[in-house]
Amino acid sequence: MISQKLLKIIAITCASLFVLLVTIDVILFYRQQAEWRRGNAEFEELSKAAAALTLMSTGEKNPPVGYKVEEFLGASCQEDKDCRLPFDYALQSRCAFIAKCISGGCAVVCPNTPLAE
Repeated sequence: MISQKLLKIIAITCASLFVLLVTIDVILFYRQQAEWRRGNAEFEELSKAAAALTLMSTGEKNPPVGYKVEEFLGASCQEDKDCRLPFDYALQSRCAFIAKCISGGCAVVCPNTPLAE
């Protein structure tokens, strides 16, 4: 009789500890995700600022004639093929957007668009 009660108590205690450990792991995981997202957002903002400064330092306001910059993506690149077009731009019908490497940073551009003065 005592051993069955003791086994039940041990089983309940082990189950409670397991649930507690899983809960702690989940909380730690979400905290790490939040830190990663903050760090990634900071990196993207700094990359966009660096790309904009690079364009300003070279005197370019837009990529070569016939393109209009829609958004700097913040990713670094060497060639156009290093850049990926975000899905939400691919779906839009107002322009045939492409991803282009401009001064070492990826940007979404609208080709063959008259540049605004």
